[in-house]
Amino acid sequence: MVLIPGLLTEAVTREFRQDVAAKSAEYGFAYVDLADTFEDAPSQESLAIAPWDGHPNAKGHRMLADKLFGELRSHLISGHDKAATKNAGSNLN
Repeated sequence: MVLIPGLLTEAVTREFRQDVAAKSAEYGFAYVDLADTFEDAPSQESLAIAPWDGHPNAKGHRMLADKLFGELRSHLISGHDKAATKNAGSNLN
């Protein structure tokens, strides 16, 4: 499950983000929260397709892709480490 923020709208609340994370865990989904991707941008308007459209333009999509890549990479690495540790332990028998 990936939570992707909109532009030019109210920020997603911490409570909503926690609820989505909890439901994802309850149903066994991996969860990636990208809601804060645009927080440090000098202007959200410069990342939108148009002043009336809150969908990200190419620069906004690049920011989302970079953050998603980093999150997925850390999930994969931590998952790989867990699997390697589990497999190493099973070889001790």
